Amino acid sequence: MILSFYKKYLLTLLIIFNLIFTWCIFGPTELFFANYIELGFIYSDFGLKFLAVGIIAALFISFFISLLPNVLYKGGLAFVSGISVGAYIQNMFLNKGLDQIGATAEGYVPELKKVVGNAALWAIIIVGAFVIAYVKKLNEKKIFGMIAAFLLLVQLVGFGSLFLTADKAAFENPKSELCLDMEEQFTYSDKENIIILMFDNVSNVWLDEARDIYPDILDSVKDFTYFTNADCNYYGTFPSVVHVLTGNPVDFDLSVNEYMQECWDNPYTNAYYDLLAEHNYKINAFIYQKEIIAAGNSLDITNGKLANVVEKNARKEVDYPLLYQTLLQMSCYRYLPDGMKQNFNVNSEQYARIISHPENTIAYANTDFYKVLK
Repeated sequence: MILSFYKKYLLTLLIIFNLIFTWCIFGPTELFFANYIELGFIYSDFGLKFLAVGIIAALFISFFISLLPNVLYKGGLAFVSGISVGAYIQNMFLNKGLDQIGATAEGYVPELKKVVGNAALWAIIIVGAFVIAYVKKLNEKKIFGMIAAFLLLVQLVGFGSLFLTADKAAFENPKSELCLDMEEQFTYSDKENIIILMFDNVSNVWLDEARDIYPDILDSVKDFTYFTNADCNYYGTFPSVVHVLTGNPVDFDLSVNEYMQECWDNPYTNAYYDLLAEHNYKINAFIYQKEIIAAGNSLDITNGKLANVVEKNARKEVDYPLLYQTLLQMSCYRYLPDGMKQNFNVNSEQYARIISHPENTIAYANTDFYKVLK
């Protein structure tokens, strides 16, 4: 009796751990190693924790499933095995064009026929697993066990290879890094200044309506010119800001990182910044997220064009709950059917909130400056 339960438990553990390993250990780890430069954190921030929690969860879940009546037990194994096979096929063969961490500027929007076809394939896989479980002539335990062992072995090999091919930046925090220095955001030249204020997501229609109600609303900025026709060419913060700074139009055939590199190194932009330098202008950009003008690249792609790109202490703070949520969300986004992916899509703002740099934050007010004005 005890030996029989022990064998049943080991089989269940193999099948359950395969699923947990795929979604909660291998998936997040593979995504991390493919994008650790953009993400900003290192493997030890999550890796061992995910591995330990995954193993413990598999041990307990397998134990309770093993206690189920045989009919429910077979159904549980069938469902888990079907999900495991479906996720493996989805990730390996069906995620073509999938947007992950801004891989493409327009994101991943599958066509309806692709969603329907994808859902049908998943349904066939899961129904097939239940057929195997409840057809008496088939040895469902052996079949499900072999499937789980094969998938787990393949992924373990891939898991190990990730560590062999990664460089030390994935495991060690840098002591310093390039960042946008915010110290001079309220400092002006005693000669000439060109100050451009860009209001993100503020339509000029709103300001016109406000002026009709409050005629003196712009008196405090009387030395500024209000360009009523100066809307950005693009809808969102990205790529509007970097387009304004460089004049480089979006190329949707490039990844976001490649587009950002092209923005800061092309004949038109280089000539423009060279002209400003010849006239002794110093250009500072004060943006609360460097990703808006560099994406996942280092700020060295600006090639000296911005004066406030400096090397500073790289001490950072990690929002661990958000980090764990984001990695699991990314993994689900990767393994789930096309019709469910949008519910787990991670936007760029969420990535940016995981890491903060307390020694170099943008200030939104300068009280001493305003006291002088009064």
